[in-house]
Amino acid sequence: MLTGLINAGGMFHRMGSGALTLCYVAAGQLVGYVEPLINAWDCLAALCIIDEAGGRTSPFLQEFGVAGTGPLVAGAPGTYEALEALLP
Repeated sequence: MLTGLINAGGMFHRMGSGALTLCYVAAGQLVGYVEPLINAWDCLAALCIIDEAGGRTSPFLQEFGVAGTGPLVAGAPGTYEALEALLP
């Protein structure tokens, strides 16, 4: 996944908090977020914030529910598809 990101001209940035990083996407400070495995409690509130800000997210809640774990993609409207392609 990282090789694909770097080869596409992207940059890897890890802060240790998925929820905070997702809020940076909502605020427009990051263009996107890709996580191969995240827990619902780490991301659901931030996904709502991204949606309200006009961003796009993968259907995490529909696929994994309020207690699930799975991959997640979130991004600005023009970058979502490129970010989604990074997941294996």
